[in-house]
Amino acid sequence: MKNILIVFAILMGYAANAQVKQINPLIQWRYIKSQDLNLQDGRWYQYEFPAERGFDYLFNMNHKSIGAKASIQVFDLQNQKIAEFKSDSSDINAELYFDVIVSGTYKVFFGVNLKDVPDETEVPVLFTLIRREKT
Repeated sequence: MKNILIVFAILMGYAANAQVKQINPLIQWRYIKSQDLNLQDGRWYQYEFPAERGFDYLFNMNHKSIGAKASIQVFDLQNQKIAEFKSDSSDINAELYFDVIVSGTYKVFFGVNLKDVPDETEVPVLFTLIRREKT
């Protein structure tokens, strides 16, 4: 029974390693995290994530609401702004690319503004984080 548990644990380790996916092998982007969310108009959402020096990071916020304005901001733990993206009303895909100079924990704030879309109070969003090693 103990041997079966050891084999099972080893197989689970290989399965966990297989979760790291290459988005585009030619430019070495690797998937970190993705989540489907329903964002409410005018609210800011916060997420903390670890980032390593020597990597480029990209946040992608994809929504289907024409006229929604998306915003993404990244701060370090001393609340220094690292990067920012604000879309105009024609963008349905918001991307924020940034460099990590010092390894550590960072905060990302993101939200949508639906002032130009009077019939909607929330918008479904796919929020994704990917990274690649600097060359």
